[in-house]
Amino acid sequence: MSPSSLAHALQPLPAGHSVTASFTDAVYGWTECTDNSTEQSAFDFSYTSTLWSASLEWMRMPPSTHLLIFGRSSIAQVSSAVRSGNRALGTLLRSEIITHADFCRDPDKPLQMVGDCLYQCPRWLNCGPKGAECKDDPHSVTVDHFVGGSTITTISNHPESQRVGSRLDEWLALVAPERNFTHAAFMDPHPDFYFDRACVSQWRHNHTHVKGDYYKSKPKPDPRPPRRGSFKRKEYCHPESDGACVERHPHYNIIRSWVTGTVASVIEPPRNEDNEIPNSIQKLDDAIDTPLDDFSLKCVTDDQLTNMTACPRGVRNTTVWLAQAQEAYERFSENAANEPANNCVCKHICNARCVQRPGSTASPHCYMGPGVAAAWLVLRAAGLAMPVAFAEALTPSLDAPEPSPLSEFLDPSPTPTP
Repeated sequence: MSPSSLAHALQPLPAGHSVTASFTDAVYGWTECTDNSTEQSAFDFSYTSTLWSASLEWMRMPPSTHLLIFGRSSIAQVSSAVRSGNRALGTLLRSEIITHADFCRDPDKPLQMVGDCLYQCPRWLNCGPKGAECKDDPHSVTVDHFVGGSTITTISNHPESQRVGSRLDEWLALVAPERNFTHAAFMDPHPDFYFDRACVSQWRHNHTHVKGDYYKSKPKPDPRPPRRGSFKRKEYCHPESDGACVERHPHYNIIRSWVTGTVASVIEPPRNEDNEIPNSIQKLDDAIDTPLDDFSLKCVTDDQLTNMTACPRGVRNTTVWLAQAQEAYERFSENAANEPANNCVCKHICNARCVQRPGSTASPHCYMGPGVAAAWLVLRAAGLAMPVAFAEALTPSLDAPEPSPLSEFLDPSPTPTP
């Protein structure tokens, strides 16, 4: 890294520059939601965390770092958060979509680049609280380039590389840096039946211009590609799986072979009966069968990593249950209890939450949501977003006290009436 590049990477933000505003204007629109409010306090609110800085300095990629993140839409949500954070910091040089997804292409055929979005483009290619059109595509292979010669390669909902039996190794050879990836985060991709349904939707829209998601009736001839492998549905991870579940997927070992450092495991978030991701610890408890305390952060926070009893030698947890994002957001904050838009719901974990006065045409007031906590958890599990003390040499300190059980954040059960 040249001295001039290093100076640029470390320079402070310009005075008056709002990282939060730049961030919330750039993340995927489907990772933001807006609620109405008439309270002035709602428009003055700015979320703060005791785990990570709202300046987003922890999102800066160290020089010559090459992160690979692979998985479903939740991986795209994390990627959007980190990309937007670096865009706000001025450290994102460019984003390059290597290929968009073609849900109907046979994954066994030779690699072919798709130059345009083919699938539900207006629904997914939008950014900011008002859903402005943007070029970022969550169904793609995308490489972000940063100051210092670093990259993040995101492979999300890309069936040509994620179907069972695909040519994943060849796709990785296409995008891997010269000395392979230094870090990675792996979430098992969707089962092939998900990609088949998306293929039918893509075919119908592009051939008949009928909008919509999925259709029970199949077009003729059937556009779905043949299955090229088998991996039973019961083998896929679910939100309450153990951390080793991702290693069962046949793509895991292929990813592992291309990474010199840690491959973090990422497990999808739970959803309630309305297919919504719980937006509070209380709602999280209602949506899961596992005891809530099983999702408590362990060997993740700075205090935990300096606890030589609980985390010997500062060894960090390399598994992220995305259910933990709500804990990291709500529990480790001095003002989360006062957030004004805690009832609005995103399609995935919210990177931002916003408030707007009823009937107003002004831009909403937005603040960082639990999707930022998800990004912090994923980066940390992969060995990034670490404090300097851990990046250089861990210095043992006095054992830090363990936080209260997560279950203490639940509303107390009503006292039975005699």
